[in-house]
Amino acid sequence: ISPATIQALYESLSCEGWSGQKGSNWVWRHAPPEYTDGHSDEVSLERAVAAHDVDAWGCQMSTSSGVQGPHLHRRRAIDLVRFIGVGHYAFVELKVGSDNPLYAAFEILGYALAYLHAKSNGWAGMGAHNVFDAERVELTILGPDCWYMYDKRGADKKFEYKLEWLADEIANSLNEFVRAELNGMPIFTMKFRSFSGGARDQQAADICRRAECEWWES
Repeated sequence: ISPATIQALYESLSCEGWSGQKGSNWVWRHAPPEYTDGHSDEVSLERAVAAHDVDAWGCQMSTSSGVQGPHLHRRRAIDLVRFIGVGHYAFVELKVGSDNPLYAAFEILGYALAYLHAKSNGWAGMGAHNVFDAERVELTILGPDCWYMYDKRGADKKFEYKLEWLADEIANSLNEFVRAELNGMPIFTMKFRSFSGGARDQQAADICRRAECEWWES
């Protein structure tokens, strides 16, 4: 994926709605919503992670609600946002069993492009953290270990997605586009990360442990 492709994707999101900040987009929730029956496994897990540390984790950060009219993109939200340190965040696309790593990579790229539209139009993040003060943003695809495995026809074993090359290519092209068109900030990286299986609370604990001890330094 080239910088020209990034630019084309960015321009595909262009509309007059970005000219003024809308509604409750880019708001850091002061607390995750309460659990209720009927939520998907992904929603339940993201809320369990966010409840672990409401200063470090935000969930369901809306990105573009109202930009193309009052009824469009109301569910386009970043699953989890991690405050790593001053000027440093991770935007996390969380998966438990749905879609696949390639699909998730382009989902989080779409949120990054929405972020750049909002940032270039002077939007401000609200709540405990203003994500628009970011100098560095990691675009994180996060799923259980087993989610990165797939079957291949005619083979009697499972194979693992190997998409690190794509993550590097997307990040490099995105950064080249940002340098050329948007004053060079923030600097993006993209990472595929995983957590262990088990019950929801075990998964949440593993994500939080890895976030604090393995993945990110302030």
